[in-house]
Amino acid sequence: MKRFATCVLFLSLALPLHGQSGIELPKPSAGSLGIHFKLMQSIPYQGLGGYGRNEDDEPAAILRPDNKTIALPVRRSYNARYSDDNSGTEFKLYNVVSGNVVGSLGLIQAISVASPDLSVAVGCNVSYGLVSSNKVSLDFYRLGGSGTLHPSASAQLKDCSPSEPFQFSPVGSFLALVVDQKVEIWDSRNAKLVATLTTSDKITHVSFSSDSRMMLASAEDGTVRVWEIPSGQIIQTFDAQHSVNWADFVPGRAAICALTGDGGVFIWDLKTGQRVIFFNLDPRDDGRRVGVLSPDGRLLITPGSDSVTGPDGQRLLDEGVAYDLQSGARLAALQVEYDAGSGRVLDVGISPDGTMVVTTRDAEDGNYIVHIWRIERE
Repeated sequence: MKRFATCVLFLSLALPLHGQSGIELPKPSAGSLGIHFKLMQSIPYQGLGGYGRNEDDEPAAILRPDNKTIALPVRRSYNARYSDDNSGTEFKLYNVVSGNVVGSLGLIQAISVASPDLSVAVGCNVSYGLVSSNKVSLDFYRLGGSGTLHPSASAQLKDCSPSEPFQFSPVGSFLALVVDQKVEIWDSRNAKLVATLTTSDKITHVSFSSDSRMMLASAEDGTVRVWEIPSGQIIQTFDAQHSVNWADFVPGRAAICALTGDGGVFIWDLKTGQRVIFFNLDPRDDGRRVGVLSPDGRLLITPGSDSVTGPDGQRLLDEGVAYDLQSGARLAALQVEYDAGSGRVLDVGISPDGTMVVTTRDAEDGNYIVHIWRIERE
């Protein structure tokens, strides 16, 4: 979302893709952890025109802790100069089994991002003045007793052009706003700027620790920096010697996991700063851009390749691939039937309990499709 105020993205609800709940595939080699993936549901988004859309505008699908519903941001027509009551982002809730809409967290009149627990959302608005200069605001919304998001705090900004999508801490206490080599940390409760962090090169990804006491940022020069929050004190700096595209804290361990542009996977000990694990992704996989770690810290799931050939010669799509973080073994793939209109996987997510995975893929004519998978262990 490189420009929240000027981005125009049209998305509308379509019916669930019944009949695309997956084909029967031979179970892939389970590897040391003995897992495979079962496709449970497909939920499409149909774009209306598609202009103003780019690869950073992918919907951030959030699986709720109840494992029964998923929140998807349905983005309606939004123009900061000519906005109306029906423009913005509506966080709709879908049943993961039926794919049907079962609720809504309400409409925010901006292109918006929600926290991982869906308790807080943020939007950036520009009010264009005919005589005076434009007014830019960072607006926070909080989930109320009615189950919908309501305005809670706001701050005036000089500009609102993050170079990376906004990132919330796990329970929405802090918001990271990234612009090139700088990260601004905002307190979502009062819309106050609490820290400004800088790196030595353009930032590629930021993430908070599970307790929100630390934040990391990866950069194109191969470094990953870790700070204490909200003091902004530097804790560690790691160097992969290659551009790092994504990094995160390993759940349950004092460690950092990072993906490099050449397919390397690094795990560093957070306390000592030493590298403890290194392996390379399989060359056929497209997991150099983004990843997700399972809550038990054992799995790394990354996007797969555009297309593969199945054991019976059928053409398939790899939505994602799971790797064992201990051995580096490629364990299993998330596979669907090949569709000529499908684009690449934009995002991979996982449920809080580690039993389900969600993938978001580009579809035909500016559309998206979200797939929900169950992790089955043998």
